[in-house]
Amino acid sequence: MASFKGTEFYTESGSKVVVGELLTEQGFPVDHIEIKVNKEFINYPQVAQRARIEGVVRLYIDISEQSKIEKTRVTRGIGGGCDEAALNLIRNSEFIVTSNNNNKTTVSERYYISVLYVL
Repeated sequence: MASFKGTEFYTESGSKVVVGELLTEQGFPVDHIEIKVNKEFINYPQVAQRARIEGVVRLYIDISEQSKIEKTRVTRGIGGGCDEAALNLIRNSEFIVTSNNNNKTTVSERYYISVLYVL
């Protein structure tokens, strides 16, 4: 059974976009990454809304030791323009990565992020 943990945002049409992580048995915890979402890029494509497309876009990001995004890729999409919208949102957000220990040392790593689209 999967659950979703993230920050909710609402579009002008009242649709919900949630940025965070999909928690599964395998899990890809991102507890040592802070995501500062650029709200200008919150978008639920009209094509997807008209087609009643909902779901989770899963993607990964490679982040450098300086907390810069080096690469992003959708690993599981839902179509309707949501995959591209999720990529655009993540590419225009800011990430602060710290190590799992308490000394706040930055690390270079791959993180799995999910963007949930709900009508």
